[in-house]
Amino acid sequence: MNIRMIGAASIFSLFGAAGAAGAADAIYSGPNTVEYTTSSGWTFTIAPYGWLAGLEGTVGSGGRTTHVDESISEILDNLDIGITGVAEARYERFGVFTDLVYVRLSESADTPFGILANSVDFTTTSLMWTAAGEYRLLDHPDASLDAFAGFRLYSIENELDFNPPGLLGGLGLSQQETWVDPIVGLKGKI
Repeated sequence: MNIRMIGAASIFSLFGAAGAAGAADAIYSGPNTVEYTTSSGWTFTIAPYGWLAGLEGTVGSGGRTTHVDESISEILDNLDIGITGVAEARYERFGVFTDLVYVRLSESADTPFGILANSVDFTTTSLMWTAAGEYRLLDHPDASLDAFAGFRLYSIENELDFNPPGLLGGLGLSQQETWVDPIVGLKGKI
């Protein structure tokens, strides 16, 4: 149980920071942005982005803590899939945007002596989705300022599977937490 909570805290720390960066990317989506304006006045913007981070610190649960020190390359070794991107639709001063971060990491390890299980598989899946409506306060060819309000959904699922043979062989444990936070803010571009 504590292994899953430590894993959840580790992954949340890693991708919680990535989520903050994802929100920042919505402010300035960068040179790889694809923008399309229709004859009706609607503007659509799509921008995939990437984020790499190492993790170092103390995480814990249930009164127990442990030190975690994972480099970028160690995290990439366990990456199964990662999808990130931001999209915006705008009509004159009004708009909506969304930002998605989805990551799945997994690792397998043999257990000592094989008494409880032959090996253990750990998988963690993290989803962060942001959606907001916005209104352009300042609209100038060289600068813009938008006020926005919306929500950010977080979902983290951890799975621990014990592989046969062994006393716990075939046992699988999982835990999922999902919550939503409101967001409000300003974003600008110069």
